[in-house]
Amino acid sequence: MTGRTHADDVANMLSRGGRMPAWVARLFARYRQMSGCYDAHTAACFEHAWRRSESLPSLVEWARFRRELGSAADPVLANALRQQLGDRQDATAVRALELLHEVSATGDMDGQDAVDWLAPHAEHSPPIADMLERNGASLAPRARQLARIHAAQSDWRSAFAADLLGAGRVCVVGNAGSLNGARLGHVIDQQPRVVRFNRWTGPASAPDLGSRRDVWVCAPRFLAQLDGLPRDLPPWVILTGPDARYARAGRPIGWDLVLGMLEAGVKVLTFPLAAWGETVVSLGAPPSAGVLFLAWAHRLLGDFEHLVIAGFDIASAGTKGYHHAGPAIRGGRRHAWEREKALLDEWRNQGLRSLPETDQVF
Repeated sequence: MTGRTHADDVANMLSRGGRMPAWVARLFARYRQMSGCYDAHTAACFEHAWRRSESLPSLVEWARFRRELGSAADPVLANALRQQLGDRQDATAVRALELLHEVSATGDMDGQDAVDWLAPHAEHSPPIADMLERNGASLAPRARQLARIHAAQSDWRSAFAADLLGAGRVCVVGNAGSLNGARLGHVIDQQPRVVRFNRWTGPASAPDLGSRRDVWVCAPRFLAQLDGLPRDLPPWVILTGPDARYARAGRPIGWDLVLGMLEAGVKVLTFPLAAWGETVVSLGAPPSAGVLFLAWAHRLLGDFEHLVIAGFDIASAGTKGYHHAGPAIRGGRRHAWEREKALLDEWRNQGLRSLPETDQVF
């Protein structure tokens, strides 16, 4: 019996009301999460771990995974977070307050003492910075910038949707190895808007890849690996994940580069939690950045008429490899690549086109 199968059996047992020590349930929950099993069984493991331990860290883990599924804290869960939060003032309390902020923008602050101990955390967390600002606190310049990123998301998302609609056509360029030798660079650069992902430059030549970049979709972990801001930043940068303002309810994000982008006039967006959640439901796993963007763009535009793609091989890219930059880069193990391919096929049946206007890019 494989570890994955055994974890499935345990998760099924817990979802049917089985009993198990909290640490065992948490172990299986984390294993399934790392394996990309984004389903009710994994959620049941996290919930069981909390109900057996009744600890705030276990409750935060359960609530965080619910966000991974696309659901902010509901009233029952929010009330449980408030009750277990108490007077706690540590990193777990910050994560709990981020989760509560998502359902109540004013947060759960009580007096000057809360302002004082939260102030240092505001320099690393947009929702905490926003919470303090809403409660009249005087913020340091860095925290004010993070609060601005947080508060501006609704307006920036609306402006981004208007920009895509006004462009007429949006070319979404994946990083598949099939771009090597494809000679699509000139065609890509002629599109009104071009979307790129993470490390989109590499050994492949401009005649294959093109050089235009109007939208840059980045994983927070990718940004953390950069030595500094790249040249010629595009007007729009989008951070992947379930609304990365909340740092996945505690997972750290290096905001230094993001603030540098802001100073350069770039609008930095996050994917709405609802758009992330809809894609997770379709796949039963965390989506790749390319599929996540296509799902959100389709939601913003209303159809696939204004979208065209290139370089989407969905991991099984054949002799040319997964990534155009070379064989050392491989697809993430948590992604459900076959289901993503099936979803792309479904979207193509609904009108999504590829460059050139054939299926050869795939």
